[in-house]
Amino acid sequence: MKRITNVKVITTIDDNPDLSFLGEFSRKPLYRHKNEAWIPTDPDNMEHTIWFSPCNHLPHKEENWRHVSEEDKQKVIKEFGSLRKADIHYAYEDMKRLQAYENGKWYMEIIAIVVTIQVSEDGTHWVTQDLVESIGGIESDSDDEYKNMIINEMKEEMKSQLKSWGFDDDEIANALNREWAK
Repeated sequence: MKRITNVKVITTIDDNPDLSFLGEFSRKPLYRHKNEAWIPTDPDNMEHTIWFSPCNHLPHKEENWRHVSEEDKQKVIKEFGSLRKADIHYAYEDMKRLQAYENGKWYMEIIAIVVTIQVSEDGTHWVTQDLVESIGGIESDSDDEYKNMIINEMKEEMKSQLKSWGFDDDEIANALNREWAK
């Protein structure tokens, strides 16, 4: 005998997020490898500035734009003056995003689906097990559509877990739909 007793979506703060996709700050440029670039956080005050090394965009390389259509490149050039200037702009955008994180304007989340199941051989003594699907690195200011897409993908993974425990499609649908409707 088996049954699904609880289904919940839990969102928690990711206390140890990987923000390396944005870049890093330093009191001085470190130049650990040849493709590293550093920009001042305050170009008007170079004497006391903190430096930022973006993970993407700099140093500017034409080949980084290969995946972009010629039409879109022309739009970027029209807006920024050149692809190089666009790369510099985007690097500063990443810097501002990381500064906003450090100033508490946004944070990273972990979204988890937890399904509690119970299994019994005799219908009297039940063993309880929590099945979990989770993903971290979700930006707190992401829109609901994006978060719902992630939850729906995790629901599909959870269905696979439940099937491996022997639940059929109807049992899964009834439990999940009942809980999602709340």
